[in-house]
Amino acid sequence: MARLYQESVLTVNADSTEFCPLQDLHNLLAVGTYQLDEKTQIRHGLLHLYAMGSKWPGEVHLADETTDRTHHWQLQQMSALPISGIFDMKWQVAHPARLLAACADGSVHMLALQLSGDTSWLVEQQKVVVTDNAMALSMDIATCGQRIVASSSAGTLSALQASESQTCVTAQWQAHDLEAWSAAFDRWQDSVVYSGADDCMFKGWDLRQPESSPTFVNRKSHSAGVCCIASSIQQEHCLVTGSYDEHIRLWDTRRITQPVEIAQVSTGGGVWRLKWHPRCSTQILAACMHNGFAVISADHSTGDVKVLEEYSGQKSLGYGADWCHLPTDGYSIAATCSFYDRLLHLWSPAAPCTASR
Repeated sequence: MARLYQESVLTVNADSTEFCPLQDLHNLLAVGTYQLDEKTQIRHGLLHLYAMGSKWPGEVHLADETTDRTHHWQLQQMSALPISGIFDMKWQVAHPARLLAACADGSVHMLALQLSGDTSWLVEQQKVVVTDNAMALSMDIATCGQRIVASSSAGTLSALQASESQTCVTAQWQAHDLEAWSAAFDRWQDSVVYSGADDCMFKGWDLRQPESSPTFVNRKSHSAGVCCIASSIQQEHCLVTGSYDEHIRLWDTRRITQPVEIAQVSTGGGVWRLKWHPRCSTQILAACMHNGFAVISADHSTGDVKVLEEYSGQKSLGYGADWCHLPTDGYSIAATCSFYDRLLHLWSPAAPCTASR
């Protein structure tokens, strides 16, 4: 049975959680929110930054590298930054650390992490417009850390190049006719990008020729919109997609012009977000909208994908999900958020965390 450490009620609808992957900053969690103002039709958001620590009576200790299941983990809010409504976020593995957010104002916001003693907060450095009169729905950062891709509600994809001083759009093209819910890099090839949209299409792109024809177009596999795409950094040629059709699909990407679907599993809810475990190579955390959250096993070598565990502690739409990168002794820590009830949960699945191959 899953173990719930903490439930927090936020002030705004919650849809995105991102643990920092940087060494010595694994305890930091960003939580993104957005709220539609019915009068102005503007989507406002708050970007919360939390520090995770282990609690004993009367005190809270910041997370360290020696962790076992006896710890009772807690989140302490460090800051809350007003921002345009947030749809997606990613930490940029750089020094100093930065958080990037795809927002309802059609921009990717670049936020620098500030540290002072036990206090941390985010400061906006730059805002890059990736679409006019539409919303930035998703974004991803390549393994190299310098290339960025963003998708929009207008169906466009934008390629960005990042540097310490400036990030700029290098290419933009019409990738889909409807909302492009997801754009993601191949973790093994920084020039390869995948996209999924409300048109039920799953496409591939080569950033060396971004505005040319896609490298492949899959129209048949998904019976509803493609909401999320995640390439595995531990299993080469391995990719998963999630869809409104309530299925997760496992793909073999060795044929770049025609990835092969090798397995699928029903989740009982539309799959909004998929996160590969940072240490357990076959485990995925899935946000399954009306059906809460699930831990999935997806093994590319055996072609097997299955639901290991469901987490139904949150009753509203499950949108945000991420694994903590902190090394733990045989177990995992997850942060999930649900939309209309504005709940943030910190918890551990019952499924054990086995070492990566």
